[in-house]
Amino acid sequence: MNRLWKSLRPGRCLEHGLRHLLSGIGVTDRDGRISKKLLTFGRAEKEPPTGVSVKRGIAEITRSLNETSLRKESKKLKQKRISASERIGETRAELEGPEDWDSEEEVDVKATKSDDAKVDFSKWNKEVICTLRSPELPTVHPALAIVTRWMEDRALNSFRNWMLKWYKRKTTKGYFDWKRRGPTKNPKEGSVWWDVHTGENGESALKHQRHIWTENGRTLYEAWWRQNYEEDQKEAEAAWDALSRLADTTWWEWKGGSRCMHWKWPRFYQSTIRDGLKGRFKYTPKAWTQPQRSGQNPKAHGLMKIKLQLVRAKRYITKGFVKSLTSFFGVDKGLFDIRMVYDGTKSGLNDSLWVPGFSLPTVDTMLRAVTYDTVMSDFDIGDCFLNFVLQETLQSLCGVDLTNYFGEGDILWERWV
Repeated sequence: MNRLWKSLRPGRCLEHGLRHLLSGIGVTDRDGRISKKLLTFGRAEKEPPTGVSVKRGIAEITRSLNETSLRKESKKLKQKRISASERIGETRAELEGPEDWDSEEEVDVKATKSDDAKVDFSKWNKEVICTLRSPELPTVHPALAIVTRWMEDRALNSFRNWMLKWYKRKTTKGYFDWKRRGPTKNPKEGSVWWDVHTGENGESALKHQRHIWTENGRTLYEAWWRQNYEEDQKEAEAAWDALSRLADTTWWEWKGGSRCMHWKWPRFYQSTIRDGLKGRFKYTPKAWTQPQRSGQNPKAHGLMKIKLQLVRAKRYITKGFVKSLTSFFGVDKGLFDIRMVYDGTKSGLNDSLWVPGFSLPTVDTMLRAVTYDTVMSDFDIGDCFLNFVLQETLQSLCGVDLTNYFGEGDILWERWV
């Protein structure tokens, strides 16, 4: 250490201050000699460069101590590595204390949840934090030890908001990229709509060149143009609907409903998923226009009105031409909620449609594929049925009578889309 004092050449007061500082942080002992504990890590054995200031010398020693501490912590973490299964259980056991997380009884309610219940994202946050604090990771930042749950939730919410903006931007850009790469809509090969006539008597052909419609040429051209124009209109309306719903969504919920993004589907099925699957009728269904009854009691009527308003807000039920109605009713769901059932049997729509037969597995057949390592779970994916649009012909046959709920004295018919 004497060489350090000679190189720094401080005054007597500064020298005593530096001695006390180095002794306080454990670099030297009371006699001014380098601490044996620091010598075990090695980096302080090297002599500091000559001609440096006191401030720089202290900064270099402090940086050396920080690097030494981080290496020591990293070495401890590597020695603490355990198997993946034991690591998950041990890490969660340390994190799932009452001071950090809600108990399982408070978070996981076994009863049937209401449809409008708020999303409980405490488990999602817990999974992320358990992964970040895992001893199996190569390095764990020491700052995670003092991070509170409020700070974790705030950080994850900010990250989700950033990722949601990124997803919306990439999806919108992806549609326009797909549109630019799409096939050109030129006339079919061999279709000629006009003949080219040139001048006579030795005059310049380019000067007197003109086009004359062939027989039925104008009719064929108008049909081709109208077909492409209508196709572009359908394309633009479907894309606008899907992207506008995407703009209204949050990380956890489709606030404005959802719709299939047809440009992400295989090319042979894009028009079908965009316009809806065409229904195959065994016979023409009769128009069914019986008025919809109100709820069984005021409480049920109010709950049904809330459910209908939610579906209307998501634009699954909109205004349009209605040829036939369908009915709906509510069934109890838990103690304080109902589940809406939209029925197409009473109107005769289901009987008029032809659908191919298919088999569904029973419990006995499903158990054939179950082994000791099989994991089963139940996923409730929101808006995974109503996002498929109905074909135009079916929309007019899927009317909904909302007179007793939102009509306010006038007849109000809307339809499923």
